Amino acid sequence: MNPFLLVALKTAAESLIEEVTGEKRAPVVSSSIAVVGWKSGTLTVEFRNGGVYEYSGVPASVYEAFISSGSKGRFFRTMVKGAYGSSKR
Repeated sequence: MNPFLLVALKTAAESLIEEVTGEKRAPVVSSSIAVVGWKSGTLTVEFRNGGVYEYSGVPASVYEAFISSGSKGRFFRTMVKGAYGSSKR
């Protein structure tokens, strides 16, 4: 399948998920993190090894900075991990 078509389909699916659930989700380029999501102050981080963690009390601005950062792993370690309450999902 055409890779550009796959990207377009994935983007459309993510928009639909956000519209239906209210959750923003973004696949990211990272060796350790696959997807970052945010809804109502809860940041969800899905790792490539299959682990999924939720962090509470996270402002939307942190989510936006996270997905815009040059190094997702570094941003996670310095700005999220240990700074917010977390639980494994």
